[in-house]
Order: sequence, then structure tokens, then C-alpha cells
Amino acid sequence: MKKLNYQHNSLLLRVEGNFKDGDTSIYYFGENQSWHITFEQGDNCIKEVIKDISLESDSLGKKIVLSDWLFICKSDFKTMVDVKKFISELPDYKQYRDIIFCYMEYFEYLQIHRDDLPF
Repeated sequence: MKKLNYQHNSLLLRVEGNFKDGDTSIYYFGENQSWHITFEQGDNCIKEVIKDISLESDSLGKKIVLSDWLFICKSDFKTMVDVKKFISELPDYKQYRDIIFCYMEYFEYLQIHRDDLPF
């Protein structure tokens, strides 16, 4: 076994994927972006309502806050039954809440201090 180099080891935390937030909404985490998506029945199509997400602290602790809608687009899903089936197979956001909060805090830190970081 090789001697461990723990002094130069750092935390690497990455969250990517979709997480269920209800019957018709999800959190989306990509490599450099995160969104909240709500699927709604529109005129002859399913709409995706996209909102930005941020992390805020209050007297009760941390919580995710959703912006007003940023944009609305037509979904590839044909029916709300298809949407609900897709969402039902996703991991539940509540089970991963603490990990997601850590990721969001780290990502916000990187955004704020990006000019000061050595990498």
C-alpha cells in the first residue's frame, strides 16, 4: 500500500440528475446549472415551466427558494400520465435534501469566489 497523501486531498462533491418534487415537478441538477421544472397541461400540449432555484437561510434553517418563471417551453411528453410515470421513477428530493444543500452551498461559494480560487 502506498502512503496516503491526505494533506492534499480535497472534497469533490457533484450532484447531477433529476429529483422528484411532487407529482408534476422536479429539480434538475446538471454540471453547471440547476432548475425547478413544473409540467402543466397546456392547449394541446404539455408545458414545462422553468424556474431558477437558490438556497436561503432563515430562523428555521435552510430552504430552497424558487424564482418566478424564467421561461415556458413545450415538453416532449405527450400526456400528463407520461409525465407522472416519468416522475414516479425518480429519486425523491427529500431523501437527498442535505446532500443537495451541501452541493448548492459549495456551488454558490465557487460562483462568489471564482476570481480568488487557485484552480
